[in-house]
Amino acid sequence: MNRLMETIYLRQTKDVILNLPTKVEKVIIPWDLTEFFQQLTKIWQIYSEKLVHLVENLNEFLQGKQGIQRPKAVVFSSFVACLEIIEKALQEKQLGSTWLLGSLDLGRQDENLAQFQSDPNCNILLGSIQAAGVGIDLQCAQIVYVM
Repeated sequence: MNRLMETIYLRQTKDVILNLPTKVEKVIIPWDLTEFFQQLTKIWQIYSEKLVHLVENLNEFLQGKQGIQRPKAVVFSSFVACLEIIEKALQEKQLGSTWLLGSLDLGRQDENLAQFQSDPNCNILLGSIQAAGVGIDLQCAQIVYVM
């Protein structure tokens, strides 16, 4: 029995215990999986090749290479963070856009929709699928992107 215990149990005498280094305690915080996947999704959205292609395609479309007089485009996404990243990329290219999100009050949503429909400098509507997916008039748009 002693031989078996020697392989898994280390017995120390008092003189050895006094020479041991101080005890190190480290608090390990468990991962919050929800936050982890949110951050992972955000990184995916930032570095997505789709974003690069979208901005290039929108830029070509809005320059009128397809022969459309007043080109208008709608970009849908389920992620508001993705739309924010797209807006920053569009601002760098100086492309006018507006929002249609569920977090906006109804008056602001109507203003943004009217701006998109009538303002020639506002060519892109960025909308969440939940808010802009049903019940609004998007007939002025010629192309739709779903991210």
